[in-house]
Amino acid sequence: MLDWKLFQNYQLIGSVIGLLLNSLTISLVVNKSPQQMRAYKNLIILTSLFEINYSVLELLVQPMFHSFGSAFAMVINVEKCYLDRNVLMVLVSFYNAFVGSLLAMFCIQFTYRYWAISGNIWLEKFNGFRILWWALVPVLCGAIWWFVTYFPCSPRPSADEYLRNEIMNVFNLDIDKNLYIAPYFYETNSDGITDIYYPSFIAIIVNILITIVSLITVFYFGFRCYISLQKICKQNVSQNTRGLQKQLFYSLIAQTLIPLFLMYIPGCAMFLLSFLTIDVGSFTGIVTVTIALFPAVDPLPTLIMVKCYRNSLRSYLRVFLSAVSKMFQTPDVPANVTELSKVTRL
Repeated sequence: MLDWKLFQNYQLIGSVIGLLLNSLTISLVVNKSPQQMRAYKNLIILTSLFEINYSVLELLVQPMFHSFGSAFAMVINVEKCYLDRNVLMVLVSFYNAFVGSLLAMFCIQFTYRYWAISGNIWLEKFNGFRILWWALVPVLCGAIWWFVTYFPCSPRPSADEYLRNEIMNVFNLDIDKNLYIAPYFYETNSDGITDIYYPSFIAIIVNILITIVSLITVFYFGFRCYISLQKICKQNVSQNTRGLQKQLFYSLIAQTLIPLFLMYIPGCAMFLLSFLTIDVGSFTGIVTVTIALFPAVDPLPTLIMVKCYRNSLRSYLRVFLSAVSKMFQTPDVPANVTELSKVTRL
């Protein structure tokens, strides 16, 4: 039986740290960004806002993941969430929607980075309120993920019966009183014949296609951006501009690899194993841990690898440590007070 409290502690810690770090990122981007960043700082802010919403949803939903036969389920303990079952169903779908929209956000960032480095005239399309049109791309991707989560993968009688004993044995939860989202690929009808449940297949295919298209876009513009950076190094460009472009590019690479390895690859692997009816059992708990770590880790590349933000963090840390040290310092006793105490003792 899995320890719900242990995994929920991981989620709580990861989500709270994610909220704090993304809020810190927004503050630094607003107040400490150099002028050369222009509209790109708005993209960083949008990404941080997406991740803040993701952290809030994770705190509300507290999902647990488990693979069993031909089903890969996200299990929700309704009693622990203190929310109505129908409300939780909507929130779970929005939670999946943010997962689908994050890669699209990174696609837009890579596109902007390439246009900024290469001097493409399309860069002006990010100025002012026009950047909101670009924000519609991840919103659309998230809406598709929401739709294919809410309808094809929502609870249904055949999936209830298939998962009932497993969820009780593993999580000690009654499936009728709790909630799950599961693409259940094969189901047995009343005649004992196994049928393919095509809506689950379509839902997963759509999600995987969005992921693949997003990754192709990231790799394409990432490679073009790298080539353009090499050309800039040979041109008569100021060292500060060249350094800033490199810092932003490499921090974006790191920030994209984090959800790729913590969310998308483990998730797609679980879907594939369920499609092949390979039961990995308790190993699915790794997915719960990696997804819980994502919001806490993803802001770090921007905060650490971009020099202006890193220096600001150092100055904040010095002030904090100085204040803490003063709190624990023993107050100095004036010399005249010491002499007076000696005379008193005599």
